[in-house]
Amino acid sequence: MASTDYKYQIKERAGKKCIIIEDKCLGGVPVESDIQKILVEISAKERIDPKECLVVFRDRNGDWDGWNAELGVFVALYMRDWIAAVDFFRRRSMVLVE
Repeated sequence: MASTDYKYQIKERAGKKCIIIEDKCLGGVPVESDIQKILVEISAKERIDPKECLVVFRDRNGDWDGWNAELGVFVALYMRDWIAAVDFFRRRSMVLVE
């Protein structure tokens, strides 16, 4: 079980399923330190595969960054809202795939 206090949404943007995670900043472990456990919980509850989604999260500084679930790496996005983060992450991911 994740030690982070978080909330999440599943949304679709530009034809891609997105997992949007926000740190509630209640003093627990930061989202980025517990991201893999969080995604296990979300994927079990929602019956989705994070590897098929764009995963973005808001850290305690208010920045939105990404997590590449397929590679298991963070993606620095430094966006101020989840929509900008998803759009930038999606464009960046398309470039990396080509």
